[in-house]
This record gives sequence, structure tokens and C-alpha cells, in this order.
Amino acid sequence: MTEPLRSRRLMPIARIADHQEQAAAREFGRLQTSLAAQEKRLEEMHAWWREYADGLERQSGQGSALMREGRLFLAQLNEAIERQKGVVEAARRDLEAARARWLASRMDHEALEKVLARARDEEDRVARRSEQREQDECAARIRRPETP
Repeated sequence: MTEPLRSRRLMPIARIADHQEQAAAREFGRLQTSLAAQEKRLEEMHAWWREYADGLERQSGQGSALMREGRLFLAQLNEAIERQKGVVEAARRDLEAARARWLASRMDHEALEKVLARARDEEDRVARRSEQREQDECAARIRRPETP
């Protein structure tokens, strides 16, 4: 029984590496979308703060209780904005980690593909040499007559 070619033995490993790279790329894409959504939410919160602060400024002569409540709301919105900044920063860190994982799996997959290509090239070379040797032997037999 002959041993399977090296390239055939490597193919399942290459498929696994390809699958891992694709999974890492999908996760990276998912986290990019998540970061964009968190950044948009932060922008919206900043817009709300500016809008409310401008409205509060226009109403500044309407009474101290209303102003106090307005300032309290702005303080709470500031706290929410600070928390959202933390969420955005965590999403950025997660995205960078996913990017690093994707790039590492991509490099692993590319390296394995190169090894697979070299194995196939070597197998092709061996097959061509063997075929050439067979052709040479056949030609040599044809050139010399058989002796009884």
C-alpha cells in the first residue's frame, strides 16, 4: 500500500486553517459593526447634551428650580456619556484584539498554503522525472534490438 502524497495529507489542515481565518474575519467584521454602532450612540448622546444645554441656556430666566433640574439632568447625561466612552473604548480594544487574531490566522493560512504549493510542486517534479525516466527506458529498449 502506498503512502498518500504529502499535499493530500496537508489539505485537511489547510481547510481548517482557511476555516479559522474566515471565522476570525467574520468576528472582526462583527466587531467593526459593533464599534460603529457604539460610536454613533456616543455621538447621539453628545448631540442630546448640546441640544439640552442650549435649551436650558435659553430658559435661564425662568426660575431656579427648573434650572436646578436642568443642570441635574445634564450632569446625569454627562455620566452616561462617560460610561458610553468606556463602552466605545472597550469595543475598540476588542476590535484590535480581533484584528490581531484575524491577521495571525491569515498569516498561518498563507504559510500553510505556501507549504502545500511547495509540496505539490515537488510532487509534480518527481512525477515528471519518473515519467521522463520511463520514456528514456522505453526509447532505449526500442533502439537496441532484442538478442535471442
